[in-house]
Amino acid sequence: TGSPRLNYVAQRLWQNFRVLTGEHVLDIKAGDFVAFDAHLPHRGVQPHVLMGTVGERERNAGCLHLPEDKAKLVIYFNASRAALAGTYMRHSLRRGHQELDALRNGTGNETFFSDFAGLRYPEDYPAAFVRALEANGLGMAQLEGAELEDALAVRRATFAQPALLNVGQ
Repeated sequence: TGSPRLNYVAQRLWQNFRVLTGEHVLDIKAGDFVAFDAHLPHRGVQPHVLMGTVGERERNAGCLHLPEDKAKLVIYFNASRAALAGTYMRHSLRRGHQELDALRNGTGNETFFSDFAGLRYPEDYPAAFVRALEANGLGMAQLEGAELEDALAVRRATFAQPALLNVGQ
């Protein structure tokens, strides 16, 4: 289109269409491990046995209170060259602001970006984790200066919201 923003929107629409049409639905079962590049179009789905039994609030939050035998463990991690980390962290801060706004206006009730964008390294991480990173020559990205202060404020405000569903779960 000549417009990077319009190209992005068009690409996301096409990707979402492909996800919704189930072009590549994974048939996963207990014990399976799935790893993928987050740039791929993707979404999780509610277990079929729970269709019609989950309230709208939980469905919109993306954090269902599932029976233990139906729950899945999801571990998110991002790895990149150091040069890209700052861009991703600033993106995460913008997404954190969106999550906080959604909590405040009643259109959302979960946190993801508003949580980790406000973490400080190394003080907010377990000592064993920090030692393991350092022993392997790895680092942890974080925001700095005014951006870090902004992220800390968003994190505090997000966790103060009563509509938040996925705290401590």
